[in-house]
Amino acid sequence: MRILIVEDEARFLSILLRSLKSEGYIVDGVQTATDGLEYLKS
Repeated sequence: MRILIVEDEARFLSILLRSLKSEGYIVDGVQTATDGLEYLKS
């Protein structure tokens, strides 16, 4: 299972991604809702 995080604050997104990846999760992140929707469609 993959996790998608949508967060507009780049620094916070980076921290979340790094933390979850270090725990073994497969994580992707985008900064806008539009990018999130496009990611889900692909």
